[in-house]
Amino acid sequence: MKRRASSSLFLTVLLLILVIILPACRRRTELQPTPLPTLTPTPRSTPLPAVATAVPVGSESSPVQMLIQPFGERDDATAAAADFQAALTERTGFAFEVQLVNRPAEALTALCNSTGSGNTVAWLTDTAYGVASLLDCGQPLAQVERRIGSNTTSGRALEIITTAELGLESVIALDGRTFCRLGPTDFYSWLGLGLALASNELSPVNNVDSIRDMEDLETLIRAVAEGDCDAAGIPAGSLELLEDELGDAATQVTILETTPEFPYAVLTVAPNLPLGIREALAEVILELADDNETALLLRPLLGQSGIISATEDDFDDLIRFLRSTGLDFRELGQ
Repeated sequence: MKRRASSSLFLTVLLLILVIILPACRRRTELQPTPLPTLTPTPRSTPLPAVATAVPVGSESSPVQMLIQPFGERDDATAAAADFQAALTERTGFAFEVQLVNRPAEALTALCNSTGSGNTVAWLTDTAYGVASLLDCGQPLAQVERRIGSNTTSGRALEIITTAELGLESVIALDGRTFCRLGPTDFYSWLGLGLALASNELSPVNNVDSIRDMEDLETLIRAVAEGDCDAAGIPAGSLELLEDELGDAATQVTILETTPEFPYAVLTVAPNLPLGIREALAEVILELADDNETALLLRPLLGQSGIISATEDDFDDLIRFLRSTGLDFRELGQ
């Protein structure tokens, strides 16, 4: 019995040892070698693409565009434009490029299309400055003066004349009448006349019976005086200037209406033209016009007797007149 008890005790102790040792052995066999750390590449910054530097307005690669409808002969104006460009570039310290255009609308369109870059200035004639102002395309910097007879002015009004024998007293009475003009592109006898009619709620298309084209201003006035046509538009003061040539014909017409003055030419700049260029240009333009030698090179381009500074207030009457026509001028600026 004693031997059996000892044997039983021995087995119990052996089992306890196995219970303790075997799990320890099992854990030891499950251990794996610690892996060596792997090297990862050091992050490096990627350079951003280069951003193009804006080319400053007035530099050689981005000159200020100056647009002019020449007053004189095209050949004379072309030669004068090159000299004018050189004088502007030298005296202002900014690069200029003088370009000639055929119609005021071309200069107006280019100015209105440049409002983003601000690199365009234009000499705008007749109503073109007023349209640019209404469309917020430009601001005045200077304007041309010319001598007409004994007077020097910066613009000229339009007079609507009619045959005195008709006894008409208002522009409205011209509805359905015959008009004389100097051609479809002449400002005073047709384009400006159309605006004057529109300001009186008449249309040069719907309210005109017929149109007769004349070869010159004197012939046109005589045609109205003699009743060959009922009315016409002429530059203000023409009856006095042609008094000797017209004789009694000057007294046989009646002036029905006189518009505000239409400027000869206004130096108009894009609203965001850099201030430094604006100030330099304003100063140099006046200097060139005051110098006898350089004033001569400007005359084929501008036909000026002088150039004076200009502000928006100078054109209040013109702006009111254009608004009174009720026309939409947006197409002219595009």
